[in-house]
Amino acid sequence: MPFIIRLTIPCEEEYFASPPDLEGLRYRTTKRETAEIFNNRADAERAIVGIKQIRELQNYQIDIEEM
Repeated sequence: MPFIIRLTIPCEEEYFASPPDLEGLRYRTTKRETAEIFNNRADAERAIVGIKQIRELQNYQIDIEEM
């Protein structure tokens, strides 16, 4: 079952983690359709470790969501 990573902030705006770019950097996207899709929960959990290190995303609540 595929999974995506959801990012939310206190004002309830919802974003999703994008696939890494050519340099390995991740961004946020507003559309579920453009989010990175993970084949299993373990892969999504590993991606969260890197996302938590991005200063601009540190105030976000990060959740794994089934598609």
